[in-house]
Amino acid sequence: MGFSVEEFQGKAAWAAGWGTTVGVRTVTQQPRILQQVQLPIRELDYCAFQKKIYPDPDMVLCAGGEGKDTCRGDSGGPLTLTNRVGTRYFLVGVTSVGPTLCGASNTQGLYTSVNHYVDWITRTMRT
Repeated sequence: MGFSVEEFQGKAAWAAGWGTTVGVRTVTQQPRILQQVQLPIRELDYCAFQKKIYPDPDMVLCAGGEGKDTCRGDSGGPLTLTNRVGTRYFLVGVTSVGPTLCGASNTQGLYTSVNHYVDWITRTMRT
């Protein structure tokens, strides 16, 4: 694709999903309509710590950190960027894992980096 993870840093991405809208672990509230949230793609200290378990830190992107987040049940959903005029959306991440308390301050969600896996996706689709 030609994009590096660094090129996404600081951009505002959109995440969408049907996951719970309450950040408390013991309370589940499923929405009746698809939810979306705009999140900055950036690497806070929380992100750097979470990425240590991955053999290659470029395998995941981090987004959020402003008190908004994806939550339980959103896994597998899209993290997208748009072109400059907002007419096309590009899948840059897949919702993967987040903090125990969704949207807690100074925490972020981790998203599988589609860019990292483009070659594998292309090879797999051809077979």
